[in-house]
Amino acid sequence: MRYQKYCEKRQLIGRKLFLGMPTFCQTLVNLNVKIKDLYDVKLITFNANNQYQKNEFMDQQAQKLREAAKSLEDIHEQLQVCVLIIIDCLI
Repeated sequence: MRYQKYCEKRQLIGRKLFLGMPTFCQTLVNLNVKIKDLYDVKLITFNANNQYQKNEFMDQQAQKLREAAKSLEDIHEQLQVCVLIIIDCLI
């Protein structure tokens, strides 16, 4: 009885943790790095010690948003590659 419950729990845990298998470990690390990169993308630039003219501030922010959009697109593409690698491993 105890052994049977042990086996059931072990199978349940095994099914839930399939991404922890060695096949996926490097890809999971890469996914984690890319997600951290997403959080590190700066969307605005602001210096509290600097006085800005309205147009100057708007131009700086627009430039920063263009740079951020490019960074986010690159990271998005890298995340897609990681997901496709996982899918290929599952198929």
